[in-house]
Amino acid sequence: MSETATEHRKPEISVLQEPGRVTVRVGGVVVADSTSALVLTEGRLPPRHYLPVSDVKMELLHPTVLSTH
Repeated sequence: MSETATEHRKPEISVLQEPGRVTVRVGGVVVADSTSALVLTEGRLPPRHYLPVSDVKMELLHPTVLSTH
């Protein structure tokens, strides 16, 4: 049985402005608060929010040895 082009189609990706406020808390501490967040959706994967660095309390974060490509 041959496969059709739609079986190899990559999932659609969309990036939209989040219409509301996004607040990130860790242990009750606000780490980020933004009204300028973007939400990325890709196929059946859960949506992911991206926030401007200026809306994140970077001094509360620390780097890890993990990375993604």
